[in-house]
Amino acid sequence: MHKFIFFLLLTMTFPLIGAENRHIGPQTWNRVSTIIIDPAHGGRDSGVVAEHLMDGESLRFLEKTIVLDIAQILKEHLEEALPDKRITLTREDDVFVSLEDRMEFFNSVPLGLDETAVLISIHTNGSFNMNRRGYELFANFEADSLFTEKLNLEFTNAFGNDLPFLGIKNMDYYVLRNAQMPAIFIEMGHLTSIEDAQLLYSAYGIEKSAVALARWIYALVTAY
Repeated sequence: MHKFIFFLLLTMTFPLIGAENRHIGPQTWNRVSTIIIDPAHGGRDSGVVAEHLMDGESLRFLEKTIVLDIAQILKEHLEEALPDKRITLTREDDVFVSLEDRMEFFNSVPLGLDETAVLISIHTNGSFNMNRRGYELFANFEADSLFTEKLNLEFTNAFGNDLPFLGIKNMDYYVLRNAQMPAIFIEMGHLTSIEDAQLLYSAYGIEKSAVALARWIYALVTAY
């Protein structure tokens, strides 16, 4: 009924367990002036690609397309909710952006005295276990209770039980290790799961994903 075509990992290194995390407290979120949204992959790098049979038709799901759709809508919501912040995308269409170029983009954002940027890198996941579902998150800092509570609140409000939460993990991906700012790497769901793929492929799921992320980010930078 479905098959996993390939799981491309060109934009990340394999995770290193036990990475040394930094503590990010209220004083950091209060200083956020720029929010960088990084839709993963693009161009020749499709990311996770999965194929499912739905209503008798074989449909192909590309990570690079879904995350770009979410990122573009997220940017619109954040610009409306946080007009005093600079909201920027690492790519705005289906183009390949190398890891080196992404790092240069992240780390060269102009900041004023006592200002910081925050990075949101958006991905979808894949697994050889077709029953594995849900979203999970990685960060280059130690998440406090507000960070986790707000995340759970906004995604539960958006999806209910339709998108399970797999937790916040301590893993050191290339993006997290090299970004010179608080960086969040979120896997929005598993395209290899037919349920997650249907949800994330739909206009409903893309909008809900963007809204949940926007409300969560808004809560972080305004809650303290």
